[in-house]
Amino acid sequence: MNIENESKFFKKHDEMNSEEKEEIYQIGIKRAQEIGKKEGLKIGQVVVHPNEDMAYELKEIIDERALVWLPGQEETIKEFPLEELFDPNVAREQALQETAKRGPEKHPEINN
Repeated sequence: MNIENESKFFKKHDEMNSEEKEEIYQIGIKRAQEIGKKEGLKIGQVVVHPNEDMAYELKEIIDERALVWLPGQEETIKEFPLEELFDPNVAREQALQETAKRGPEKHPEINN
């Protein structure tokens, strides 16, 4: 997506109500989790858990569990179900795509 299209996204995003923004956010996360399951997450990849405010690096996968951390900081190691983690860049891209699909009649500038 180029800068011009992203600026159109943010104009449209500012006009959405909080429920619609949350719905799009959740769609982005869900799609990113599905893509992660299908394509796999890799050791060293930046990942996020939906209940966390921070991104972590994927350190290790044991069965269906994932150990994540801030590199070099052993005290930051956390464990999550692997299926709940997602790549924040993929989630953002999926949310942008969903936003662009919504309401072309309300926001014709998005489809230019």
